[in-house]
Amino acid sequence: MRGKATRPRQGELLNIGSNLIRYYLIKIERFVMRRTGVTKKERDCLITVRENGNEPFPIRLCEIAKLMGIRPPSALELVERLEGKGLLKSRNGMIRLTPQGSKEYERIILNHRVFESLFVQSGISADEACKETESFDYFLDSRTAEAVHRKIGSPSLCPHGKPIKSKTGGA
Repeated sequence: MRGKATRPRQGELLNIGSNLIRYYLIKIERFVMRRTGVTKKERDCLITVRENGNEPFPIRLCEIAKLMGIRPPSALELVERLEGKGLLKSRNGMIRLTPQGSKEYERIILNHRVFESLFVQSGISADEACKETESFDYFLDSRTAEAVHRKIGSPSLCPHGKPIKSKTGGA
């Protein structure tokens, strides 16, 4: 006679669920890497470099580490990876976006501002929409953002008042 099937205990279910979530997050990250070539940390680094440096005074590695809340060796690793991908250029301790890095930044920002606008139009607060959008704005392509931008009425500004630079309208 076969043994009676037992239900998993609450703790076992949580453990199974956590492992499944980790598994799928790893799969998603690998998919994203194949599709866009940037990770979430690399996205954050590109944003930090562009929004905190400028032409006469580019950002330095120690500033990147401080602004991102990471140690300088981790910041150096990120910068080197992004240099290898042709998105950043480091010279004499000064770090700038390359033309390709600027295009990647613009793609991410377009995605971010369009989806942030969509979420706010759906009733989510601007700050919550911003936080949620950061988790996926780097792996969508511009065509998706352009289509959504048209569908939501082609707003020219995001909920935080920053311009949406889109081919379909806006700023």
